[in-house]
Amino acid sequence: MDQTFKKDERLRRSQDITETLKAGARLGQDGISLTFREREGAPGTRAGFIVRKKLGKAVSRNLMKRRMREAYRRIKCSVKPGYDLVFSANQIIEYIRVREAMAELIKRGKIEPEDQ
Repeated sequence: MDQTFKKDERLRRSQDITETLKAGARLGQDGISLTFREREGAPGTRAGFIVRKKLGKAVSRNLMKRRMREAYRRIKCSVKPGYDLVFSANQIIEYIRVREAMAELIKRGKIEPEDQ
């Protein structure tokens, strides 16, 4: 099982993130929000991470982004291909809660593969 998080698996362009936020479905759980949309004919899933400035200084915001990226890297095998995902932190929480919240959001969004 590949647990890397390669560049082609990331939402890097601001335009892609904005389009996903505008057109996607939104779910929330324990301080983490997930906005997702399906991309027709896309071979893989891409993910992006947002932490708003109101949560604190750069150190705190970067810590939350690292936690969300790591949690996604470990659970990305439970996501169907062909989606754009944007995870947004609404508060600073511990890593284990981040991972549990992200896994629950993926399950609630029904974007996990059928065989799970």
